Amino acid sequence: MNNLPRTREIAENLVQRLRLLAQPQRLMVLACLLEGEKSVGQIEAETGIGQPTLSQQLAELRRAEIVITRKEARQVIYSIKDSMEEMRIRLICAACGPEFDTEQLSGVLRRKKAPPCYDTGRHGGLFRTYRHRCLSGIDTCCNEFVQK
Repeated sequence: MNNLPRTREIAENLVQRLRLLAQPQRLMVLACLLEGEKSVGQIEAETGIGQPTLSQQLAELRRAEIVITRKEARQVIYSIKDSMEEMRIRLICAACGPEFDTEQLSGVLRRKKAPPCYDTGRHGGLFRTYRHRCLSGIDTCCNEFVQK
């Protein structure tokens, strides 16, 4: 493993990332977003986190580039940035959760992406997509923008 913290700078970056995820409300928001993209109202309803606090936590996650947003009419829709961020969150929850399950952890580590396909659908641009279930019931979600 080449990314082990062998320098102070790498260790500090790793600790900063872990601190970001070690806040209960942010972790609840991320767990909610693992199910798929959601509006602020949906996140609030599912987590029970009040609007001012929720906005602060979402802003922190945006600054850390863990979540991304898109506008849909007057609503802001949040989602986890990409499948690597999703896997990191699942890995931390599986490894550090109260019901540590080595089988579940192995499943997260073995998870493979399906081959990419290309979608010019609802986002209006060309995206590389990978197979997985999303809220709309479609088996592909956009993960990565591909420059034309």
